[in-house]
Amino acid sequence: MNKKQKIILTITTVGALITTFFILNKNKKIITLGKASIIDRVINTGKTLIGTPYVWGGCTPGGFDCSGFIQYIFAQNGILLPRTTTGLFSTLPDGGTISKGDLLALDGRNDGTTSHVGLYIGNGKMIHAGSTSGVVITNINPYWTNRIKGVYNPF
Repeated sequence: MNKKQKIILTITTVGALITTFFILNKNKKIITLGKASIIDRVINTGKTLIGTPYVWGGCTPGGFDCSGFIQYIFAQNGILLPRTTTGLFSTLPDGGTISKGDLLALDGRNDGTTSHVGLYIGNGKMIHAGSTSGVVITNINPYWTNRIKGVYNPF
């Protein structure tokens, strides 16, 4: 999103799911975006941060933890989400099957708890801030598939 654009209002909902976004551009004209466009904007924001190091508690381009990264890329597109993994998954509707733009609740420590979050970007991949990798795109291979605790739709 251009720095001179911001989402000023989100309306048109179906249940708890946002279906239309209204953005005020630099000329103060309202642009309407559908869900697919805003999902792509969020994903593209995340892709610009690939290589950013992992920092526990980090929520800036200087370093991110997993939930700080997710909160940041959504906030850059006008969507406010809770800061922590626990906060994210206690407030979002369950998405059921995995779709592009869904948040994946993951057992990052393999201890049965939800301790990690990634954003599903389609084609069997997610973008996330890993503790050993920083911000990366990762294939959702059996290692991750076996750790998915839930799928949540933030839209």
